[in-house]
Amino acid sequence: MSRKDWDRFMEWMIQWTDKKKEKVAVGLAVLLCFIVHLLTSTQFTGWFSGDVYGYLSHAATFTGRNWSGVLRNASSFYSWGYSALLAIPMAFSSNIITVYRVAMLFNVLISCGVLLLCYSIAKMLAQDVNKYLLLLCATAVSLYTSYIFQGAVMLSEMWLYFFVLLSIYFVLKYLKTYAIRWGICAGLAVGYTYIIHNRSLAVVIAYAIVVLARSIRQKDWKSLLILLLPLAFMLALNQGVLQYLNVHEKQGRSYTYNTYASQAQNVGSKVNFYFLISGIQCILGEIWYAIIGSFGIVLIGICSGIKTYIKEKKEKNDLKYFYVFVGLALVGTEMVSVLDLALAKVPLDTLRYDVYIYGRYWETVFAFFLLLGMIECCRGIERKTWIAIISGSVVLSVFVEYMTRIYQNNAFNYWAIPAVLLPYFSTQNRFTVMQSSIVGITFMIFIAVIYYNYKKMGKIALIGIWTGMCVFSGYNANYHVAELYKDTPNVINMPLYETQFQVACDYLNENGIEEFAVCATDGYRAVAFQIKFMEAKVTGITEGELDEIESGKTYVVDKMAWAEPMEGTVLYENENYYIIRKK
Repeated sequence: MSRKDWDRFMEWMIQWTDKKKEKVAVGLAVLLCFIVHLLTSTQFTGWFSGDVYGYLSHAATFTGRNWSGVLRNASSFYSWGYSALLAIPMAFSSNIITVYRVAMLFNVLISCGVLLLCYSIAKMLAQDVNKYLLLLCATAVSLYTSYIFQGAVMLSEMWLYFFVLLSIYFVLKYLKTYAIRWGICAGLAVGYTYIIHNRSLAVVIAYAIVVLARSIRQKDWKSLLILLLPLAFMLALNQGVLQYLNVHEKQGRSYTYNTYASQAQNVGSKVNFYFLISGIQCILGEIWYAIIGSFGIVLIGICSGIKTYIKEKKEKNDLKYFYVFVGLALVGTEMVSVLDLALAKVPLDTLRYDVYIYGRYWETVFAFFLLLGMIECCRGIERKTWIAIISGSVVLSVFVEYMTRIYQNNAFNYWAIPAVLLPYFSTQNRFTVMQSSIVGITFMIFIAVIYYNYKKMGKIALIGIWTGMCVFSGYNANYHVAELYKDTPNVINMPLYETQFQVACDYLNENGIEEFAVCATDGYRAVAFQIKFMEAKVTGITEGELDEIESGKTYVVDKMAWAEPMEGTVLYENENYYIIRKK
């Protein structure tokens, strides 16, 4: 073997060994992510909201069940992308707890997918940073507080996080390689993101604007077709499936809430000076949530993205379109959130305290900017940048505290703002913006001190401490919300926590009653019974519809609505329900 051949062999061995080490490191990172999300996902024995019912209803239709009896009067519209995934466990089981646990396992696996996507994106955007540092950054993002919390509930959020990130990955791949397959994948991923939830319309619009702008500017009509035709196909598919669902679930009736038509009506009726002020307050409150919840990292990522865009624009590089895409997606998602929250939350005396700091909607796009922020920390951040971020956070926190103080005694949804629940260990500890601000800013100062005083290990320490605090904060948010709803008679959580509901279900099950009506003042109660008895024919009715029940049929009556027995023979009674057979 010649000297030249020997050198080539040694170079190949070094590269092979390096790749093997990288695979081992990635495997360990994925294992850590899997274990953390698996453990935190078991903090709830199950947690339901009205949104969960909406997703399950579509999944039931996909698996051949007929739930039209409880869905025909449903008012809220839900997209079906997440329902298609829930249909997998529902095709094999009629037990809601089994379906819930499989859904949690899906969330755990998709969290690992977020890590792998972040690492792949980081390697494409930051070749100047050590790849093992990039892997730490990707791991940190996958363990962000809200991702841990949302990974423990049966909502579409985790899938939105993943598919938004997947869309970003495919767009970046296409602009790096111009390979047709990546362009097709980008259009399909953006389309499916929209199918998962219609509030991701901002991502679709951002994608379409960037594709059109680039194609027109460069007269690249081939790319226009490659990128937009798959998106058009997904949007057409979405319309076809929605029509199918409407016919089978709603019997052709229209929805009155959570649709573009309902939002447009709100915009038309409430665009005034109050709406403008309310919108500005929402924007500032949600920016506060992003900064405090991420301990400043999201803001660093946004600044890094703007700086890189300016650089790519000067160099006339196509990557400038990539940064326009993610920037428009972020701003657009925030505007969607503001339009939804600032419009319908009146009158002021009933406004929920969390509305003006409701960060759940635009966290959909946070993963990429968290990643950029972490990468920027690995490259090095000047002291004045940290000082500016901390100072700005103090000023913003004081303003948001003052702005929301009027609502502090109003209703509050803790699950809408999990990233800022770090200081709350008891359900008796009432949330305040200032308390979360003090904890968040104190921690920002702490990691800044570590970062600048331990130069050799400062970057690793920052990532490690930040990740540890996010995991702890996510675990605490899960615990806090679980304790808040546990053993509480709550119409939303009836399939799991309301004892009288369970006992009534036991009677129906033991007596083989597979067809019955539920007479209640709200639709959730009927849907709860339907979810408990997935194969049964359940009909939701009101008091005025009792005459529609045929003689000899069984119906359940909610005592919260009607305290006295209705027409028929009382088969069973407990504190909350009658079960009656009509004469």
